[in-house]
Amino acid sequence: MCRLAVQVARDQRPGYVPIEAHLIEPLGAYDIVDLKLGSQFLRARTASGFVAGPGQTVWAHIEESQTHFFSSRSGSALESLGS
Repeated sequence: MCRLAVQVARDQRPGYVPIEAHLIEPLGAYDIVDLKLGSQFLRARTASGFVAGPGQTVWAHIEESQTHFFSSRSGSALESLGS
């Protein structure tokens, strides 16, 4: 089973927050969706057409065990707080 770092749903679920789809990059069987939360962005992989278009509100959850963070200044990987 593949667990994605950012999970996206069309409806409200426990542990998920509302977030706006900003940009959708169609890549055949799946899309890469940039999600905007305030001034921050998350990137998620979804099934093709799962998010109808920019501006749509979806619900997102971050799967902490699957996340990777990088410095915006250096591009270097940052260590997890749980490490």
